[in-house]
Amino acid sequence: MPIRIDKYIADALNVSRKQARILIAKGRVFVNEKPLFDSGTNIEDSVDSIMVDGQKINYQKYYYFLLNKPAGYISAKTDDKTPTVIDLFIGYERAELFPVGRLDKDTTGTMIITNNGLLTHRLINPKFNVEKEYAVTVNFPLKESLIHDFLTGFSINDEFMTKPAILTIIDDFHARVIVTEGKYHQIKRMFKHFGYEVMQLDRVRFATLSASDLALGSYRNLTIEEINKLFRIVNL
Repeated sequence: MPIRIDKYIADALNVSRKQARILIAKGRVFVNEKPLFDSGTNIEDSVDSIMVDGQKINYQKYYYFLLNKPAGYISAKTDDKTPTVIDLFIGYERAELFPVGRLDKDTTGTMIITNNGLLTHRLINPKFNVEKEYAVTVNFPLKESLIHDFLTGFSINDEFMTKPAILTIIDDFHARVIVTEGKYHQIKRMFKHFGYEVMQLDRVRFATLSASDLALGSYRNLTIEEINKLFRIVNL
């Protein structure tokens, strides 16, 4: 897809459009081994060879990260009062990253961060049945009957009917839950429906990915294999 050279340079080098235009005007930008002085020129990033100061530029359009979300951060791009998960990604301000779905402010765990809108839409669309697995701690002993209740689904405040969910009871106060949808406060509301309060909530898996080996607040790039698996899951 054609892209203006000044935008390409700005995004690739993480500089402003003004700074990119200065580089171009000074003859420091070469396209296909020839100096380019017109900032409005369109180039094809998949075809043209771009160099700045003799160094080849490899522009990355899409970014894919795995984050172990810490408590205290909200799942949003920006917020005037509260730190967001995107604030953790220093140096990627121009990449226009956003979280795939949401985790509550006090919820921790596996989160995908990207700037690919189509992939995000499909990963959070319930019709694609993408699994999200949570480790849950509740305030009093869990009943075995909950396993059947979660599996068959139930109405929450007459607002929506939950899709079948897999509940595995670990001990009296701890469980794992696998859901394929992500309504607002869903896990907490599912347990609250039966009189439980969720004391701690951690998402241990999103689709095929787990951030359990990362420290809270840490992130890493997804591998090509991991990205391709996500694409296959949602038929992209």
